[in-house]
Amino acid sequence: MKTRLHFGINLWMKTDKGVLLGPGRMRLLELVGETGSLRKAAEVMGMSYRAAWGKIKESEDALGAPLLGKRGSNRQGSHLSADGQELIRLYKDWLEEVKRHAAATAQTTFKEFFDLERP
Repeated sequence: MKTRLHFGINLWMKTDKGVLLGPGRMRLLELVGETGSLRKAAEVMGMSYRAAWGKIKESEDALGAPLLGKRGSNRQGSHLSADGQELIRLYKDWLEEVKRHAAATAQTTFKEFFDLERP
């Protein structure tokens, strides 16, 4: 009887200036979009505001464009910039394409060892 194999993929994008985007930063950006606040997004993810802000800043520096914008004063929250929204969309599309390719490749590569379940 063959063992059933389940697999997943996490991908990061980096530039020479640092990490641009990965699963955690994508989730942080999504939460800013959902909550309207970097502070609230950080709380949901169990990290400090300072850590969240540092990650966003590193990603903005790597991209060379802002990912967030402010709603009025600092107390009114944040929103995703157009670049932030587009980066999330493109990253998700790319990740799904890579997952489909990886699943198809795994089916061929490991078929003699495992009964593979496609994601």
